[in-house]
Amino acid sequence: PIGRIKVFDIPIIKPEISQEQQHRHRHGREVHGNDSVPGRFRGHRDTRDQDNERSPHDPRGCRHAQTLTSRQLPPHGLTVSASVATLPCSAGMLFNSLTFALFFPIVTTLYFLTPHRWRWLLLLVASSIFYMAFVPVYILILVFTILVDYAAGLLIESSHGRRRRGWLLASLAANIGVLAIFKYYGFIADNLLWLKSSFNVDLTLPPWNIVLPLGLSFHTFQAMAYTIEVYRGRVPAERHLGYYALYVMFYPQLVAGPIERPDHLLPQLRIEQRFEYGRIVAGLKRMALGLFKKVVIADQLARTVDLVYADPTQWTGPVSYTHLRAHETDSYLVC
Repeated sequence: PIGRIKVFDIPIIKPEISQEQQHRHRHGREVHGNDSVPGRFRGHRDTRDQDNERSPHDPRGCRHAQTLTSRQLPPHGLTVSASVATLPCSAGMLFNSLTFALFFPIVTTLYFLTPHRWRWLLLLVASSIFYMAFVPVYILILVFTILVDYAAGLLIESSHGRRRRGWLLASLAANIGVLAIFKYYGFIADNLLWLKSSFNVDLTLPPWNIVLPLGLSFHTFQAMAYTIEVYRGRVPAERHLGYYALYVMFYPQLVAGPIERPDHLLPQLRIEQRFEYGRIVAGLKRMALGLFKKVVIADQLARTVDLVYADPTQWTGPVSYTHLRAHETDSYLVC
């Protein structure tokens, strides 16, 4: 389907892999009844771009890991293989989980009890805890991008001419580099292997088992939006590192969007919000409606979509087209 170019298989990595599964992965085979199909694994669906990146909303928990699997590349029959590792992975703090049901009211209550000048710190700590509930070490990726783009914003604002553009390009290169390494490494490696098989060019990358960082595209593009807007002179550079970090890490939209412009979100973080019963009720009603759309509609659509995407060659055109539309509806409701 358009927007889903499948160039390599993506197996679902679970906390524990049975001996039978390890045998199948090791030999590059999946058993369907009495038949065996080389180079195909269940669950090879590409991730949804939570980037709608699926992990924070997927009731199955662990994130998909990008890895090259055993198969043959035309026209020379070059075999590509990589081992499948058991990666540390946690279901984390799903929005429809009991953990989040406790986390959200506690953070919100503390927010209104905390003096306004320290609320940014409370939200930043809460956002860090929320993000680290998935793969804790990936908080370092956020720290890196935050520091790079915070410094870039100040340097862009204080520079002129080519130097100004140079700082912007440096910031964009850092952000796109992180995105390329963690999200598109498998895509790049697979295409280099195709070049090698087609033109006998020795360009290869070693296989790399990696769990895709949570909400990578969302916070990367939000950080890029900030430096671009500063470069265009639409917003001033943020002097307060804490507020800028919160702009990137604000937990309600960190892992599933929407991508916010700095002139929309940063001022809201500075405004002193007072407790108003009417606003609380309106917010809870909106959250309940979103939860209904996600759990009752989107998750149920995902079950049937997964069946078709797991082996699209077994389904007719009309069925595949219907489930493509169902996937779009599922993605829209989750986001």
